Amino acid sequence: MDVAQRLRSFPPGRLFFGPGETGPGMGWYPDDVRVSAPGAAEYQALLQSNRPVPILRALLKDSDPKIRTLAAAALVAKGEPRLQQHLGPLLDDQSPTFDVMWRPQVDNFVPTRFTPETVATAVLSLVEFSRKSDFDQYWAIHANREYCADWFIWQLRHQQFAPLARQDLQKVPSPDREVITLWIGTGAQFQYSGFTDGEMVAAAKNLAADRALDVLRGQPPGTDPDIKRSSQSHTTSVYLSNEHYKLMSKFLLAHAPEVLRPSDAETLLSLEAEEKRRATFDGTELGALWLIAAAGLRPERSDQILDEAERRYHGVVDIPLARWAIQGRGSLPKVERWFDGPEDSQERLAVGILVAEPNRQYEPLVAAILGGPNRLRIDREAMYRFAEFAQKSKLDFDRQFVDWIYAQSPDPIPRSDYKSRQGVIEKSGVARRLVRDPRFTRADARLLCEIKESLAHGTSKLSRPQSLRLERLVQDIYLKPVQDIPKSKLEEIRVLLRREVGQ
Repeated sequence: MDVAQRLRSFPPGRLFFGPGETGPGMGWYPDDVRVSAPGAAEYQALLQSNRPVPILRALLKDSDPKIRTLAAAALVAKGEPRLQQHLGPLLDDQSPTFDVMWRPQVDNFVPTRFTPETVATAVLSLVEFSRKSDFDQYWAIHANREYCADWFIWQLRHQQFAPLARQDLQKVPSPDREVITLWIGTGAQFQYSGFTDGEMVAAAKNLAADRALDVLRGQPPGTDPDIKRSSQSHTTSVYLSNEHYKLMSKFLLAHAPEVLRPSDAETLLSLEAEEKRRATFDGTELGALWLIAAAGLRPERSDQILDEAERRYHGVVDIPLARWAIQGRGSLPKVERWFDGPEDSQERLAVGILVAEPNRQYEPLVAAILGGPNRLRIDREAMYRFAEFAQKSKLDFDRQFVDWIYAQSPDPIPRSDYKSRQGVIEKSGVARRLVRDPRFTRADARLLCEIKESLAHGTSKLSRPQSLRLERLVQDIYLKPVQDIPKSKLEEIRVLLRREVGQ
């Protein structure tokens, strides 16, 4: 075959940084081809030729080990994981096949090397297993399956098979179809594109309350062997399985009012108590989320339930956010008390608001905090996050940011990150308003430098000589003690900054 003759490395153009780096997540994928490599175009054409499965299975026994390797790649390229079980005999095949191309993982340049590999190592990379024993154990469980969750995830990770995954999933009977959809999730944490929140909510509703509770109990309905949680070992596969299970459970709890019944709140509370009594942990623990979901199902009891959640789970930011989402403005005193709590409570609440989806529901809460009695004592980290929130949501909190900035002392060390006053100035974009504010006449020397730094990213109304003069003045005072800076220099800087903003 022409492809076998032209190829040197398998697959062409795939470069590993070190010999033998194969296994789950590090294998060769059928679409992972660089067309510039010798034989790559022919190889890609082979994978797209859609040859019949019986012919490819026959070629797995060809006398030429390179033909056997290419037949395995073409079979995997069908996009049907179930076919991969036929590759088992090749995992004992120690015949030399194509080279593997690799480079040592060192800082200095080392020429690419070509190392002989066997059919077995090449095919292990194709099927993404580290050892033949793992492959055999997997197919001992899955060989007679028509579908399973892992196969759909494999298709979604290889994007060209994503449409096939969605098409095939529609043929799966309930409740497996709904549970698999929830298990797959959005894929955001696993680097594949899964389902939207809307699709997952629809699946959860179709599952109905009793079956959703079975999932939360760790007893998912259906027949899929992949959907489980386990505390038996700490292997990568068990970790990933438990992580999927935890995300599925978190989604159901987050959407409890849409999926469960008010009477199910008691069940959630008992499951939380059971979790706390459990002697061993498998990484799927949900903690305060049980209580938060119960509060959402019983809003009339939410204050009592969330008070208990705060006592049991100190510092969990989801609790004050849930108070606001369930109780609205009536929860403000308790949310503000949590916000003004110890250590990094302020930043954690601000970050929680920032990353929440959707987060516009928290606009009144942010407005209340920024207008509250302790607004000028908000720490720098939290204020930076609120500036990010305002920017992301296109909200106008400029006046609040200006008031806060003028109330702050200079940063102990000049910096421009999220832990500094200058970081807040730059993120909030209020430098021009700071100059136009009456308090500008009392701005400290460091603040003048910070404003100048922030204005450097926008348009200026200064002439070239004036810009150079301002730059020189700022450099002169930047690190000098305040008592050593002549007032005349500070005033000249103020004059130039006012001109820069067109005042």
